[in-house]
Amino acid sequence: IWLADRTPLPLIALGQMETRDASTSTEAGAEHLFAFDVWSDAEGRREAEAIVGRLHALLDDAALTLEGATLVSLFHLKTRTRREAKSGRFVAELSFRAVTE
Repeated sequence: IWLADRTPLPLIALGQMETRDASTSTEAGAEHLFAFDVWSDAEGRREAEAIVGRLHALLDDAALTLEGATLVSLFHLKTRTRREAKSGRFVAELSFRAVTE
């Protein structure tokens, strides 16, 4: 994700997403791998970590209702943080796995 220098921070953006077939012999299903990118300014490592913590608390093993599908599971896979070399901004990537039928 490219952010302009004037983009207001903090920012949460839907990052990479991949969907795979996870059907069984009796049920249609899909596995969804997706990530949220949390951006914070050069002084904002704590801010980014606080936002990541809140997203984790809200989504990990959440029992969400979906339209057109049933959520079987939703779990946190990993979190990676880094500082962007050019801008000095902090980025945290929070990855999840969801299975739907």
